[in-house]
Amino acid sequence: MKDKRTVSILLVVALVVLVLALIIVERKKYQNNLDLTNKAHAVDNYSTFFTVDDCANRFVEYLSSGNKDNLLLILNKEYVEQNNINSSNVLDKIDTKKIYGKLISFKSKEILSKKVSDNVTKYYVSGKLYQDAIDELTEYSDYYLEINVDSETLIFDVIPLSGIKSGVISGE
Repeated sequence: MKDKRTVSILLVVALVVLVLALIIVERKKYQNNLDLTNKAHAVDNYSTFFTVDDCANRFVEYLSSGNKDNLLLILNKEYVEQNNINSSNVLDKIDTKKIYGKLISFKSKEILSKKVSDNVTKYYVSGKLYQDAIDELTEYSDYYLEINVDSETLIFDVIPLSGIKSGVISGE
């Protein structure tokens, strides 16, 4: 009788240890998956790449032409509020590369994406500004943007990162 009781206790203890081990393994798998989904990944879909690239080019075009109204429309609302941006100071606040009034074009080199919610994706865009000259483009500067796209409403907004590369563009 004592042997059966000892065997039963050992089986229960072994079963509890096994269940705890499975819980720990599943929790680690879940945490690893969560870590992967929270990191930015390179955009490899051509359609997405060129759509986001077009958003970046539109921003640079508005900035270089001094189109204050359209800049305010596509700038991220929280960014505008945090930096006290309005139509009278928008060019001073965001034109850190001094491209206003110059013929500038933008070419995206790398775009990383990060899913923020079911319908919003954040894109980190790194590229180069080029100054248009007669029959040639000369490299002007590196340029970094954050573009948020709402796939449900098809609306985007832009946050100029103004050369801030550390940890943002690398997807950390």
